[in-house]
Amino acid sequence: MATWIWARVGQTESRDIPDSVRVVQDCLLKEFPDADLGAERGAFWGGRTKKAYGRWQRRLGFSGADADGIPGKHSLTELAKKHGIEIRGRFAEDSIEQISTDRIDFSGRGSWASGRAACEQHIRKALRIMGLPDRYWLPGLLTIASRESSYNAPGRQVNTTDSNARNVPELFGGRNAPDGFKGMCSRGMVQTVPQTFARYHAAGTSRKIYDPVSSAAAASNYIMARYKVARDGHDLAAKVRQANPRKSPGNF
Repeated sequence: MATWIWARVGQTESRDIPDSVRVVQDCLLKEFPDADLGAERGAFWGGRTKKAYGRWQRRLGFSGADADGIPGKHSLTELAKKHGIEIRGRFAEDSIEQISTDRIDFSGRGSWASGRAACEQHIRKALRIMGLPDRYWLPGLLTIASRESSYNAPGRQVNTTDSNARNVPELFGGRNAPDGFKGMCSRGMVQTVPQTFARYHAAGTSRKIYDPVSSAAAASNYIMARYKVARDGHDLAAKVRQANPRKSPGNF
């Protein structure tokens, strides 16, 4: 039976998948016999394992923030290939299922529950679909939902007053969107414009722009791509002002 690991290994401390962590650590020790993993060996993905994995990333040609000790599709695939290991599950890069803007479903506005408790449930579901940990992502996305839509409040699910609230020729032929509002209006729990929602639409979620689960998932993809936030979310508040409750609201 082939040895296998989950694609999401190393995205967090991965205490829930210690077997995958152990397999990767064993590979790293074969690559770098002098690596000192200490108490992390066979247990969890911590700072020492990240340091060793960063060495592997640099060996592949990564540098700077790209050699951060957090496995990505290319580096983990190369390590697995070299050591004859099978990878199961979905990589972060595979969570984006880009769609065209004309495939966005604009129905259902106001039909999803609002309020902080409801938004927490919406976000938790999105994070489960995305395979993202909630330690940093949940409070960060809740802060964004609070500031962008007052926790998905019925009167705040579409922004008709900011600079995005306009029609453009390349979107719906310059006409209003199917929901009757200007094409470029920001929409949904975390207020994405249609182009962003379509570009970063998450696999496994609906195409409904007002669906708070789809909204949170697409926003997570956007945040990781635009702001280079790590998949474990530890730097979310530092890199995205709107997700930081200790700072005043900012652009998102």
